[in-house]
Amino acid sequence: MKMEFENPANSYVEEVDGAWFYTLIFGCFYLSYKGAWMAAILGFVSALMTAGISWLILPIFADEIIRKSYLQRGWKELTPAPDYILAPKPKKRSAEHERKLAEAKKKMGW
Repeated sequence: MKMEFENPANSYVEEVDGAWFYTLIFGCFYLSYKGAWMAAILGFVSALMTAGISWLILPIFADEIIRKSYLQRGWKELTPAPDYILAPKPKKRSAEHERKLAEAKKKMGW
């Protein structure tokens, strides 16, 4: 998924595309190239501990790792976040709805 981030200090725009692919090929080295140092170190250590098997799992989370890394460093995301991140929060029920729900539960014997 293509993502764009803007550095507020100098308005430089960084584009990230195909993070899962590059992480699959280069592993934690790609994450360090993009500045996600903590994830890169953890990825390297887990690769050593699992004989490289964790490098097959790391690409699944690469987009989110890089997004969080840029946002934590103060960059602004120019592309909209995917729907699974921006899911609307459920609305609270109104007092009238709660009253009707309580009456219905009472009638049903709940």
